[in-house]
Amino acid sequence: MANTIGNLFLPLVGPDRDTFLALVSANPGMTLVFLVVTLFPLVPILVRNRRINAILLLVMIAWYLAGGLDLFILLGLAPGTPETV
Repeated sequence: MANTIGNLFLPLVGPDRDTFLALVSANPGMTLVFLVVTLFPLVPILVRNRRINAILLLVMIAWYLAGGLDLFILLGLAPGTPETV
């Protein structure tokens, strides 16, 4: 919940506000990624099934681990990374 609130205020008061706004305005896909990353942690609140909640939790943990280990950059999936041919 804290990440969601922090991400929602990031475009308004973040230290890289101008860079963030330029990135989002230049690439509409980046806006979609930002919204998914920001709002995905709220999905388990709406789901009552324990198995689905466990799966969603594992997806979130994998996402944070991949981001923390820079796996998105290594795979060329991070925004702003050069495309490999």
